Amino acid sequence: MSGYHKDTKIITCSGLKYIKNVNVGQYVWSINLETKNIQRKKVLAVIEKHYSDNLVVFDNVFSRIRVTKNHNMISSKTCENIEIEAENLMGAGFYHTITNNSNKYGIRSFNRGFREDEIYEQPYDDMVYYVTVKDNQPILIGETNYLIWAM
Repeated sequence: MSGYHKDTKIITCSGLKYIKNVNVGQYVWSINLETKNIQRKKVLAVIEKHYSDNLVVFDNVFSRIRVTKNHNMISSKTCENIEIEAENLMGAGFYHTITNNSNKYGIRSFNRGFREDEIYEQPYDDMVYYVTVKDNQPILIGETNYLIWAM
């Protein structure tokens, strides 16, 4: 199972919430990868599981994202978005989030990358969480609205 660190914040329609406090039936902000539109999506499942291995950490002045090594991410070194496991981005040089976008509610995703030295592993032995939304679209996380793939 892939997942997020227990202290990851998800951007819900009622504000930021720790992933461990998100419930089935709540609405979160998501992005449609075909249209690039930010959409409101209903949470269908929240899975909690113990994880004892290294997390991949994406850490810069804008955001700190911690996910399991097999967590699917969206990367775009070119204009084309590709799905890739987090551990395969280690040493990748520059990882981009998805393209600039916002919706009428002011929720925004933007294009900012991580240098090679901003992607590293960190030991972890605690719960990780995974959220599934309608249409299995990526969800927006973090105070700076970074987009993380939630497949």
